[in-house]
Amino acid sequence: MSAFIVDVNDRGEDAEGNDYNYRVQPHVIAAGLMVELPVLIRFPDGRLQEAMQARITTKGLAHMRAELDAEKAGHKPGRA
Repeated sequence: MSAFIVDVNDRGEDAEGNDYNYRVQPHVIAAGLMVELPVLIRFPDGRLQEAMQARITTKGLAHMRAELDAEKAGHKPGRA
């Protein structure tokens, strides 16, 4: 496995504020709405730690857009 190295601060956040401490719920991955990619995070002291980066998929973006459109139309959005 080759992993991308991301520099983070002491709280595990990268320069853009992305956090690598959380995981995606299995049902969201199973639905194809998001994926997790393995990364190594590098803290300021040089320590490396395995982590996961959550990424939304094209299907996930379409699902989110449909929920927003339904909400604007006055319908209650569903759950993934």
